[in-house]
Amino acid sequence: MGEHEPYALALGLRAAGGSRRGPLHAQNEDAFRLAESVDPAARATHGDLYIVCDGVGGHRQGAVASTLAVDAVAQAYFAAPPGDPAANLAAAIAVANREVHRSGEAERENAGMATTVVAAAVLERKIVVANVGDSRAYLIRDGAIEQLSRDHSLVQDQVESGMITPAEARASPRRNIITRALGLAGTVETDLSARPRPAPRARLLLCTDGVHGVLDDTELAEIAGRMMPAAAVRAILDLVEERRGSDDASLIVVAIDGEPGSASVSFPGIVARALRRLTGNRG
Repeated sequence: MGEHEPYALALGLRAAGGSRRGPLHAQNEDAFRLAESVDPAARATHGDLYIVCDGVGGHRQGAVASTLAVDAVAQAYFAAPPGDPAANLAAAIAVANREVHRSGEAERENAGMATTVVAAAVLERKIVVANVGDSRAYLIRDGAIEQLSRDHSLVQDQVESGMITPAEARASPRRNIITRALGLAGTVETDLSARPRPAPRARLLLCTDGVHGVLDDTELAEIAGRMMPAAAVRAILDLVEERRGSDDASLIVVAIDGEPGSASVSFPGIVARALRRLTGNRG
């Protein structure tokens, strides 16, 4: 990371990911992985896999948990025999949960560590999304954004029970309390959803709460829906920095069917400002 780029950026075949350490943390507790298939046979049966994790348990423990999880999910998913991708992804997350839990039990310094996970397998005909915790998956197309995952958090439970509104949930001091995470026990319940692969020019966005807690859905849709993945990741992390987000922030943006948006057209509002930051033009 350079002096003027306070985050890490990774590029894939049709996706980009990035992560920014929050100012309150000595070490980034997030991790992400672009596990794209270079083997046509593997791509046909397993597709491409994208994973984002947000570690819990203190700076070292959180970082260990999230790194263990992204590695274990990717390895277990692609090691599984061809079959139902949703079942394979759920099984891979179960493997990751056992790895994080085992490490927490075996090593005193890792006791109590855990991590969220959100993962998406993009196949020829469908997309499969899995999540545990409050890291999110979104689908963006035609200017609209749809959350594909469900937050496992105290405020989400309160919203669904009618105790508070979504707006109150965003401002709640208890919004970071999660009700489910990898590594807390030997087993974990994973939410799964599958849908047909959308038409070209859609975007898939995975992110931690350090992103969706700072930018609202409209802003995420405007940036990720209109910019190329790498430019979108940079613009979003720059906005998190500009707004002084205190948490670690990580995301992946995937261009469905490899059709990245053009950064040369005229964009409204927040996208135009983001492009000016990227080019160094502050006017």
